[in-house]
Amino acid sequence: MSQEGQAATVPEEEVEVELAEIAKACIAALTATSISKFIATPIERVKLILQTQDANPTIASGAVARYQGFGGTLARIASEQGVTSLWRGTLGSVVASLFSTHTFNRAFAGLFTSILPCFDRETQFWPFFGVSMLSGSLAGALSLLVVYPLDFARTRLCVNSKP
Repeated sequence: MSQEGQAATVPEEEVEVELAEIAKACIAALTATSISKFIATPIERVKLILQTQDANPTIASGAVARYQGFGGTLARIASEQGVTSLWRGTLGSVVASLFSTHTFNRAFAGLFTSILPCFDRETQFWPFFGVSMLSGSLAGALSLLVVYPLDFARTRLCVNSKP
């Protein structure tokens, strides 16, 4: 609240400039993330297969041999399922990066900050701090609610060993 008991408002021009900057930063981050996800997908797939092989019924029963180490798993996947299968789950990974927790946190924090009252950081630190904590917490919770199902689906796609 301001000194007169009124909530401070942000001029509309500043909001539009900030939205443009946020959009530009999000596009750059999403492009970089998509490229890095594509490069790292084979590593992620091998890691997930190694981590979840005990839950695979065919491996647990002994019908299929266990995967041994990173290099052995990488070679075995490439020989049994083809080299392109190393990128299984890439689309899910890239889509999940488009809807990353960080992106949603930023967007939702801005949403909640615009809904909640504004306080001056210099003169009203504790109310400003409280509103910032509340908007960040709500944004984090909502982000996880949106992103977790996508992450779960990506993991299932990566672990699926059917050609």
